[in-house]
Order: sequence, then C-alpha cells, then structure tokens
Amino acid sequence: MTQDTNGSDGHISIVYFHGMGSQRRFEETSRLVDRLDRFLESVFKRGKPFGKLRRIRARAETGNTPNDPDVTFIRAIHLPGDESESQNPTKAQFYEAYWADEMQEKRSVYAVIKWILRQIWRPITMVWTPWGERQRVKRASLVELLEEKTQWPEGTIETDFKRLLKHYNDFDHPRWTRMAARLANQGVSGTSDFTGFLHMIDVRNRGKPDRIERLTKLARAWRRRYVWREVRNFAFMCSLLLAIVLVVLLLSAGVLAALLQVPTALDWFGLANKISLPDVMEPNWKNALGIGFGILLALGLRDFLVNRLADVEAWSTYAETDEKFRKREAILNKSVNLLTHVVQQPACKRVVVVAHSLGTSVAYDTLLAAVHANRAVNAQETMTGRVDFNKVSHFVTLASPIDKISYFFESFQSPVRRYLKIYEELRGDIGTSPFSKSGRQPHIHWVNIWDEMDIISGPLHSPAAREWTEARVDNVQVNSLTYFNPGAAHNAYFDNYNVIEILFDVIFRNKGNYPAANVKRKQPPNGDASNSVYRAVDFGPSKGEAGYARYYLLSLALAPWAWLVFLISRIGQVEPVVSVLMWIAIVLTALPLLGFLGKFVKQSELTSPLKQSGSGRHPGG
Repeated sequence: MTQDTNGSDGHISIVYFHGMGSQRRFEETSRLVDRLDRFLESVFKRGKPFGKLRRIRARAETGNTPNDPDVTFIRAIHLPGDESESQNPTKAQFYEAYWADEMQEKRSVYAVIKWILRQIWRPITMVWTPWGERQRVKRASLVELLEEKTQWPEGTIETDFKRLLKHYNDFDHPRWTRMAARLANQGVSGTSDFTGFLHMIDVRNRGKPDRIERLTKLARAWRRRYVWREVRNFAFMCSLLLAIVLVVLLLSAGVLAALLQVPTALDWFGLANKISLPDVMEPNWKNALGIGFGILLALGLRDFLVNRLADVEAWSTYAETDEKFRKREAILNKSVNLLTHVVQQPACKRVVVVAHSLGTSVAYDTLLAAVHANRAVNAQETMTGRVDFNKVSHFVTLASPIDKISYFFESFQSPVRRYLKIYEELRGDIGTSPFSKSGRQPHIHWVNIWDEMDIISGPLHSPAAREWTEARVDNVQVNSLTYFNPGAAHNAYFDNYNVIEILFDVIFRNKGNYPAANVKRKQPPNGDASNSVYRAVDFGPSKGEAGYARYYLLSLALAPWAWLVFLISRIGQVEPVVSVLMWIAIVLTALPLLGFLGKFVKQSELTSPLKQSGSGRHPGG
C-alpha cells in the first residue's frame, strides 16, 4: 500500500458504513467497488459503454493534523466510455466507516431475548399515548399518507398537509396548552387528545368552513392510518412470538418423543444395566424444552441474537446513563472524525455517503452529530465549519431499519413538553442541516433503497421534518430475488442491477444533485408540490418488476394462527372442522416454503445480471 498524493484535478469521496455483525474491515467496501466494476462490464455487453474502472488499489493518506492517524481507502479511476460523457477520468476514493470492532463485547442470549420481549407491547403503548406525544412517529404516518395520493380524502390539496402539520406542531405550544386548560375548566372534554386537536383546527380556522372540513377529514384519515398501522405492528409481533413458541414446542415434542425411546433403545442393545442416564436425559418437558432450545441455538439462532441483534440493542441505546451508550458514543466519535477528515481534504470535490442495514442508522446519526460541531462555530450557518457539508451531495441507504429504530427505541415520553421540543431541535431531521440549508431548501439528496421481501428495510418517513419543507426521503423500491428468502433479500442489494445503476449514477454522474439543479422554490398550482423540481430528479418510487413478497409474508404471518386454531380444535375434538383447519394451516405453511424452493429452480434473475457476469473482466479492473 502506497501513500497517496492528491492531484489538482480533485476526486469524489465515497464514505461507506457497513451493516451489523462481525464484519471485516474493507470487505463490504471492496464488494461495492467490485459490483460497480462488474456493472460497467455488464452494460458494456448490452451495448452501453459507460466506461470502466481502472487502477483499483489500496491507498493511504496522512491525517489532517500530526496527531491524527493515517487513513486508508480504496482508490479507483473511472474512464468515460463514450463521447457524450466528459473525457476526463474521474478519481474516486472509497473510505469505510468501520465500527464492528466497537461491538466486540457481546451480551448473553437470554439478555437479548429479554430485551426483545420488552418490545412486544410497544404498539399498545403507542395507541394509548396522547395525540400530542411521540410526535416523530405520528409525523411519519402523516408523511406516509402524503406520499399515497390515492388515499387522500376527497378534496384534499397538498397545502392542507402543510397547515395540518403546523397545527400539530402548535398542539403542545404553551399558548394552546393554556387555552386547553381554560376550555377544560369550562367543561370541554378531551382537549389534550385527538378530540382536542380537532377542536384546535376549528379554533384556528374560524370563518373558513371549507378548510375546516378538509382539515378535519385529513386529520381523521391520518389518525386512522396511524391506529391501523399500530394494529398491524401488534399483530406482526404476536405472530412472530407465536411462531417461535410453536417451533420450540414442536421441536421439544420431537425431543421428548426421542427421550422416551432412549430406555427402549438401550434395552434393545443390552446396555440398560450398563449405562446410567444423566438427569438431563430424563423424559420430561423441562429437559425437552432445554434441549430443543439448545438445538435452535446451535442451528444459528445464537449467532443471530448475539452477533446481530445485540448490535442493534447497543446502538439503539439513547439513554446516556446506560453503560451500552458508551459503545454508541465511541462509534459516533470515530465516524464523525472520519467524515471530518474526508471533507477537509483539499482535493475532495464531492462526498457521497453510502450505508447498509444498521450502518444506515450509524451514518444518519453521524451526519446529524457532525452538525453540532459546526453549530458551536457558527449557530447561524451550520453547513460549514468543522465539516463542510456543501461537499456532501448524496446519502444512499440500503436495507435501512431507521424507521423501526425510531419507532421502538427513539420514541419516548416526558412530562416536560419543553424538553421534547428541545430534544427535537438538538436531534435534527431532514428539514435541518445538513440535509437542508437555511430556509429549509433541500441540499443532500437522500435515496433510500428498500425491498419488500426484506422485512428489516422499508420506506423511510421518520426523518420527516418538523417544519414543512420539500425535503423528503427519496424511497426507491426494488425486487432483488425471484424466490422467497427474507434473509437473502437483506444482503442482495449489491447483486441488484438497478441498485448498482443508481449508485453509479450518483457517484460518477452526479445525478439527482439538488444544488446542481439550480432550482428555484416555486409554489405549484393548488399547493401541489408533486411536480416540484426536487421530485423531478428523484429516483423513486420503484425500479424493476413487482414481486410476490407481500403474499408470502402474509401467508407466513397467518400460518402460526392457523396452526394454533387447529391445535385448539383438535384438543377440543371439534371433528367437523379439524381436517379443514389442518389443510388451511398446511397450505399457509407450504406457500413460503414453495417460494423458498424456487431458489433451486433454474430461472433468470428479475433484476440482476451481475451474478451471471464475471466470466471475463475488462482490462485494468
């Protein structure tokens, strides 16, 4: 590895945040570079000469100060492929924000299971909290409704969302709190819940009956969506818990049956009087459950709980009094220092941040944390300072659980409403620096790529701005697999042609760059911003063909309940329906299994020629 000296022509910097688990340094970043290289080879075979990557080498550069350590990266040169592109080669430097080493201290299996079980009741607590609390989650539901225009109540226009958000932000304002208290003294009930919010709409829009009607309908549609989502979340959590219980019971029943046959087997071999069985081999349910659970741990459950979910638990610890917060703090400090180093390189012209899985949350919090250092230098202009965010053009997240982390761990309550507002201001969102400049003008183009089969991922709405802005997450749905395998789908993004094409366009073609579009903020007719210039350069909402993941997942969610009803009817000897229920349970269980077996059927990939390429590499790869 050699020392790198940056030329005057400059370079593009890509900062990659890996996902959860025991990752090896630069392995995932190398995979990203490799997929970009194979993508260029693939499109060349299709008659689209987008160029090639040459001189892919490991490099190092000195830190920004004598006390800073050297920083390693992967350097690649992109040579244009046709005359329509710039003929100047583009230098790209791939850095990795490596944080797996901070997660070496693992928790016990039972501690992680206990932590998981505590999350099951979250949907119930979310429904019963007052309408003015847990605002980030509720705003996410409103933005989700905003993006689904077919679900808008009749007559709704986009400015209604803006007004409704403004009313909601004022719902916990001291002025309205005092007014609500006076109304309560006058006998008006429900001033602090959703009824009070509807009353606030009436008060704030007096003399405008048409607007009151539209906003009331929209508010009710918003609340229905929010409650329905919590019902679905609770049903999913219960289905998951029931499935685990049934699997453990079924496996334990098999173990118990085997234990009952051990004495017979020993007697058949003439060993009954020669071997004394240990207590753990006694045929009872306690031993069967212990052995069955041990088998599941040996088959991979332990690795999943200790090496993956334990990372989520440690990273999602926001309480500074918790010892696990030290890991989170160390990861943030390392990541902010790397980002600072990258943007302070004189030859760095533009920065693209790419992240996968839990690394997307690490990257998001790193971008927000870096703003605090800038705010200390200049509170009025937080885009510059220690970190020059004017260089950061794109943020690409793959398989992101940010919404789920926000839902389960970052959403909290406090009797001090001022504290909640201060926390939101310190935390930041997509409407603040670095994602938006002063005046809430969008700056960083956040592209979130998700797969319906990947249950960890999903469209992101929790980063939605507290104040109205055109800045939104550009959610792009892809379909990476033609068979059913949620685990494989979570790791299949770099094998998806459409995903790598977006990454290539962002990194080397600077597509979707908001500042480069030289846009002007204009209010479209009727307040409809769906045709805004920012939406015009978005990559979403979908790429590629739709799959059948939702049907497989629905079948998988219903199967445990079908088996439970079958077992109850069998125990109750409800003979007329036992066989019918058994076949329903079998069919619901078989559908996902048949979908998974599609992996072994020879077929063409929907979106990914990348796995099939690689028989030859273009020179200099």
